[in-house]
Amino acid sequence: MSATSSRDPIEPLLVQIGRELARRGPHLRLLRQLLLLLDRLEDSRLDQELLLLLQELPAETLEPELAQRLRLQLQRLLPDLNSSLQPYASWLSALLPDQMPFQAWFQDSLFKLLMSRCYVMNPVLEQKLTSLRRKILLGQVAAEPEMLSLLSQQCQLNGFVWAISPEEKQVLDTLSAEPEQTQLLACYQPLQDLSSKAEIPSLTPIPEQDPCYRFYSESPYPRWLAPERLALESLPDQLQALFNLSIAEPQHVLVAGCGTGQQLAQLALQLPQAQLTGIDLSLSALEYAQTSLSQHQLKAELFQADLLALDHWEQRFDLISCGGVLHHLADPLAGLKVLTGLLKPNGLLKLGVYSHRARSPIWALREACGITGQESPEEVRAIRAQLLTDPGEAAHWLRGTYDFYTLETCRDLLFHPREQAFYLPDLGPWLAECNLELIGPELWQPSFYKLFAQAFPHLPYSDLQAWDQLEAQYPSLFAGLMVLWLRPRAKQPAELQQTDDWTRQHFWL
Repeated sequence: MSATSSRDPIEPLLVQIGRELARRGPHLRLLRQLLLLLDRLEDSRLDQELLLLLQELPAETLEPELAQRLRLQLQRLLPDLNSSLQPYASWLSALLPDQMPFQAWFQDSLFKLLMSRCYVMNPVLEQKLTSLRRKILLGQVAAEPEMLSLLSQQCQLNGFVWAISPEEKQVLDTLSAEPEQTQLLACYQPLQDLSSKAEIPSLTPIPEQDPCYRFYSESPYPRWLAPERLALESLPDQLQALFNLSIAEPQHVLVAGCGTGQQLAQLALQLPQAQLTGIDLSLSALEYAQTSLSQHQLKAELFQADLLALDHWEQRFDLISCGGVLHHLADPLAGLKVLTGLLKPNGLLKLGVYSHRARSPIWALREACGITGQESPEEVRAIRAQLLTDPGEAAHWLRGTYDFYTLETCRDLLFHPREQAFYLPDLGPWLAECNLELIGPELWQPSFYKLFAQAFPHLPYSDLQAWDQLEAQYPSLFAGLMVLWLRPRAKQPAELQQTDDWTRQHFWL
């Protein structure tokens, strides 16, 4: 059947798939239906639906027939995908053939994709690979060149986060940079400089004694290979769907705390006509960003700057995105005031800060492990190796996060030298002082909007107290970050006002 003849009947089915996914419907039945269509029809929209579906569904053990069909589709779709494969890492691990000897996996096409384009997020697989690397170094296992190549690519991707035994350290001290040993060394240390040689201008004096400057200069964050395409919709469409908020596509966009440029890359794809600017305290992170953006033919203007010293900058922006920055500042309110001053009168601020409830288990784990925030990479690897097998509930939760599986993200998650977190009502006085108002939170799971509508049918999404009450019942509501959409309070035109009744009627509930 051709794509043309099947186009009309597919449309209602795609809508049904989307609604079932939004309701967190029967996962395996939904996957089975989609694979059946993919087997029979040629339609690129179904390819996109499968890939978006897999990003949402937890990786599960599938019966052999369904697993084989999924393998075939991923073998077809993933190699040519020019965006990050990280959202599919768990599925790639789950689809590895159990009956195949472990070392034979290095000939498997999906395993090669996992090793070369994702960081491994499976504790059991990580332990096997760490053991294999150790045996190769100690001369206990002979390694084929492709095996060493894939191991070194994986270690480069994860920032060399795997544990290193004392025996390995002794052997590493004796290795030289001779060509025959280069690939083995590449499994333990970086062999190329990812920084750019182009000069990046500075907008402010840089506080080199600040713990955040030292932290991110030592460990540029996060490491990435390709931008993640988490949605196909544009930013105006996204805000329209979430909040019934009508905006023009932003033309001037600032990412405050852009790090290595991953979010800039995503915005460059989502807002192709926008002029993008990124600022960060860390020069090494900015150099990484410049190199990576250039590799993907994406453009952004980069500056080194201390956010707290930018109050005299004359630039103004339609959209400012600042995630994971304020809670690391010595004075978060001062940082919020600077960001507000950089907004145009009708601009939008996307702010991400830590939730006190969501961070509490992390703080408990830090205390239990004796973490001070001053740990070296070697100490991070050692503590993380203990957590990899820790049977405790907090460690189990930690192993379910993306951030546990690379050195840079693990340091940021668990070993940061300075952070604080907030309850939502704590932010109310700050927003008032900055003349900002909440439009609503951007939640990682759509069903949470339904919970809010059921619990508070007559309250708007801008009610901080209501969201705080809901978070008290569901502590994972703001896991990762509280991501809040904000705007200046004064003189908002009528067409920008939020209509919560519309949202409840039209959002997938």
